Amino acid sequence: METRKNKKYAGKAQYINEKYQLKKYENFTKPQFIALIKELVNELKGCEKEINTFEQEAEKNQTEILNLKKKLSLFYGEDDVLEKYVGYNPEWTYIDKICFVMERHQKPITGKKIVELILRIEPQLHKKLVDPYNSITKAIYLGIKLNRITKHYKTGNNGYSYILSE
Repeated sequence: METRKNKKYAGKAQYINEKYQLKKYENFTKPQFIALIKELVNELKGCEKEINTFEQEAEKNQTEILNLKKKLSLFYGEDDVLEKYVGYNPEWTYIDKICFVMERHQKPITGKKIVELILRIEPQLHKKLVDPYNSITKAIYLGIKLNRITKHYKTGNNGYSYILSE
């Protein structure tokens, strides 16, 4: 069994020597070459084990991320998962922000819900604006004047629902 392995490693050593014509290994004897190759193979196996452990950790992290996303969707409700608002730019005007939220929501939405979503996406507006609800509602009515937003129907005490103009 040992001689079979030695023959296998000896063949690899000869192949490496011939292929790369490595001058620094020129004076090596066959046993030295075999020992070097065994060492390199063991090092490779160690690296493969490390890679496997990192892959397992990555899998665990992925499952943890998925679990947290599920909890997040339960907390916010299925319709309000913040992932669907990726691409939001805080530098936009308020009308653009409102239209972005309405486009992603994809159904008639009340002014109160628009304000809640924008504040959830961009929480620093609480500090920037004295009354965020009032400011964003004014922007909604400006969007109506500019024909970017349309009043859809009255929803009881919550006011109107809004949709994007075509």
